[in-house]
Amino acid sequence: VAKEPLMLLVRALADVVMTAGHELARLHRGADSFGDRLVPFYPPVDTAQFAPDAARRSEARARLGIGPDDLLLGTVGHLVWPKRQDVLIRAAATLAPQFNNLRVRILGANVPTHDAYATRLHEMADRLGLTSDGVLEFVDPGPHVAGFMPAFDVFVMPSRSESVGTATLEAMACGLPVVATDVGSVSEIVADGETGFLVPPLDVPAVTRATRTLLGDPSLRERMGRAGRQRAEQEFSVAHCART
Repeated sequence: VAKEPLMLLVRALADVVMTAGHELARLHRGADSFGDRLVPFYPPVDTAQFAPDAARRSEARARLGIGPDDLLLGTVGHLVWPKRQDVLIRAAATLAPQFNNLRVRILGANVPTHDAYATRLHEMADRLGLTSDGVLEFVDPGPHVAGFMPAFDVFVMPSRSESVGTATLEAMACGLPVVATDVGSVSEIVADGETGFLVPPLDVPAVTRATRTLLGDPSLRERMGRAGRQRAEQEFSVAHCART
């Protein structure tokens, strides 16, 4: 309802409307009336910077304290409530006893307006016994996300809301299989069963099941990661976005 006055103004003034994916256009009533002048796009990913790289992977894993035989589960995003890292933490608490070599790294900076949420995340991880032996750590990546991303074996995006999810695109570009919540236009970038798995938002058991499947199947991880990389190169590169 709140979007309707804005869309009346947009329809009156705009020659072209661009939306982050088709789903966001659907959610803004009247956007479809633009016909060919409605141009959905996806955030561009530098597929040269975000790319599979064995040397960078080894370096990043060393910096994160990850051994060569460890399975690294990770996510990237500011520690803010819509990102719902708490869902990943709860899933990790179930998975850790099943995979003795599981490690989890939550990459994200604190945001002053969400300090209480960040505090709850740390307290939850402590309470679930994930931090005492280093299974789970919080890391502020600063401007070095591209350097850390190749360290992961599985990428999880547990957000409650997204437009598209740039970090998910970056993970795919790095050749990682993803588990992502089916929100916003995420289903337009993650091919369920091909480049990863889509799960309902806030569904901890679903996140746990999908992640367990990937952790337990190296060949599936490789196959999905390869498909994700190919899709990122073909559909989500900077060049492709610029042409759009």
